[in-house]
Amino acid sequence: MQKTILCVCIYIILISIFFVLIPNKNMESVMKFTLNLFLISIIVVPLISNIKKIDFSQYKNILNKNQMQSYDLEEKVLENNKKNLKNALEIVFFQNGYKDLDISIDINKDSQTTNISIKIPNEKNYSRKEIEKITKQQTGITPKIEYI
Repeated sequence: MQKTILCVCIYIILISIFFVLIPNKNMESVMKFTLNLFLISIIVVPLISNIKKIDFSQYKNILNKNQMQSYDLEEKVLENNKKNLKNALEIVFFQNGYKDLDISIDINKDSQTTNISIKIPNEKNYSRKEIEKITKQQTGITPKIEYI
């Protein structure tokens, strides 16, 4: 940084001398433009070289940590959705007189599909079609039903 400041100071002094020595005033605007571009390059080059020295590994670690937190949050949301859907179906089935149903829900986030599986105890004489109809009305999904 000290070298850059020293270069800029020397450059400004040389420019001042140079402008005093320019004999033709017609060329003064072109010379100012050219010398100002050179001044900008003297200032910018050290800044760019310092950027290369920055250690970005700490930022990479932060990014990885945030991605993991995002993934964990997504998993928690999926689990909550499964619980909420299961509870809602259990309430509706209970209101319709269906008890002791084993409901399992699988949400596949990659293919964005939801599978509902309902197991009916053999000793219960429940209507398979009625359970299927209720599930379809509530969720829009046709469940996989089996007797156990």
